[in-house]
Amino acid sequence: MPELNYVGSIPKDKDDVARYCQIDCCNGLSLYKAVSICRYVVVNLATNHCFSIPEPLEAAKQNFAAIVFDPVRSNDYKIVQPCPRIDSPMLDVFSSEFGKWVRHKVPGNWVKHLLVGGSDNPKHRWIKWAKKVVYLDGMLYILILNKKRCLVQFDLKSASLSAQVIEVPSRAGRSGLIGHSKGVLYYTNYDKEYRLCMWQFDDHTATGNIWILKHCICIDDMLDKNQAILHTMKSVNSKPGRLFEPFARSLVLILNDHHNGC
Repeated sequence: MPELNYVGSIPKDKDDVARYCQIDCCNGLSLYKAVSICRYVVVNLATNHCFSIPEPLEAAKQNFAAIVFDPVRSNDYKIVQPCPRIDSPMLDVFSSEFGKWVRHKVPGNWVKHLLVGGSDNPKHRWIKWAKKVVYLDGMLYILILNKKRCLVQFDLKSASLSAQVIEVPSRAGRSGLIGHSKGVLYYTNYDKEYRLCMWQFDDHTATGNIWILKHCICIDDMLDKNQAILHTMKSVNSKPGRLFEPFARSLVLILNDHHNGC
């Protein structure tokens, strides 16, 4: 890991630890933000090292930032913080290679998908994405949790950053889930028949980005064969497809009963 901004071992004092909250992690590195001010700390739990990050160019009002790190390609990491403007959408990116924040103007309509809230005035709206984002092959994928539900893809590989909005294949469930396995991006959600489905993202086709259905689980069939499951649930009258949510971010799915926390 780069020695730049290294501040020592992870503090064991409870008062020091309580001043920070974890907001993201990527391939072994965790990103923490101070509770009271907009200051970031990167933690490597494997080596017990902390790295202090310089103050951002603009303070984030909420915990919307992501850390990207691919140890196969480089020992350097980046912190990405959106700084959306309707007239000039931008990203603030910190690079451990150079040790400073750089503001990038990123054209496109992605900013209107990140801005959510009840006010028509953009200054009174805020950014909302899924807490867990995916960094894969130089691309940062953010699952948006508004009504339209889509992915915003940021290309971080070149000096000139770019972004595009990608529609997800199904919006019937609550929010869905993204994850990756063996270098492939996956999206999981319920379809209109309340079947739990998993799609594989293919962005190398000549016709453009497509989603390929790989797996489909019928919750009704599973419960018909396991009637005992229904007796452990509080809301037995709910639709079975509403009782479970995908929990794991890989090819192996764990169905979480959100009523009992099983």
